[in-house]
Parts: sequence; C-alpha cells; structure tokens
Amino acid sequence: MSNGVLEVLKYFFLAILWLFFIYAARMVLVDARRDGRASSPLTEHREVEERRDPVKLRVIEGPYRGETIELANELTFGRSGSCDVSLEGDTYASSVHARVFVRDGEVIVEDLGSTNGTMVNHELAEGPVIVDRGDVIQIGSTVVEVRR
Repeated sequence: MSNGVLEVLKYFFLAILWLFFIYAARMVLVDARRDGRASSPLTEHREVEERRDPVKLRVIEGPYRGETIELANELTFGRSGSCDVSLEGDTYASSVHARVFVRDGEVIVEDLGSTNGTMVNHELAEGPVIVDRGDVIQIGSTVVEVRR
C-alpha cells in the first residue's frame, strides 16, 4: 500500500476511536444527570404512593384565603397572568414571585428574584428550600400551608 493510503487509514482509525470515547463520556454524563434512583419495588411503591397522595397547598392568609391548590409537578406564583397561580389581588407579590415544585418526592420552594422575598416558616428563603407537611410559605401577603 502507498504511504498516502496508510496515512488516511491511520487518521480514520483515530477519528473512530475519538468518536467512541466521546460517546462513552456522553453516556456517563447522561447517567450522572439522572436522579440516581434505581428502579426497585420500594421506589416503585413510593412513586405510586406519591401519585395517590398529591401535595395540596391551602391558602390560609391573603386575598384567596380558604382556597386549596393541588401541586402536581410545578406551580409559579405571582401577580402576572402568566403564572400558574395568579395573585392579582396581592400588591406585595412580584409579577413572577416564586415557584413550588416536586423533585424526587420532595416539595421545594424557590424565590424567583422577587422584591419582597419568599418566606418559609417565617424565615427568608435563600435558594431552594425543601418544605414538608405543615410548613407555611409566604408569597407577598399570601400565606399557604403545605398539606398532603
């Protein structure tokens, strides 16, 4: 064979080898990003239990007192009509104030850069905060209690 053909084959082989390594690294990253829970009868039971027992947020103070909101995956709260829970009557709430979401079976509250902040159990939420049954979340003048 000529030197030119051998040179092309060498670079082709190296390209294939690099593609293999990139593919393997990508698969490792995809696995690392997953939630890490292995499928087992225990986790499957917990997922079924979570579906049967949805998280509910009961408004205990503010313009919508007495209403109950069901949390499936994620809700945004704020005065804007684009929010999942529009707090139009709450002058202390920002346009897009906070979000409440479920991740790995835990309920999490996160302030979205609001002017007045989001309180969890009367303390300012700095970053995402895990909440449990009975905890109270204050968004503007609206206060909701976490229920299951």
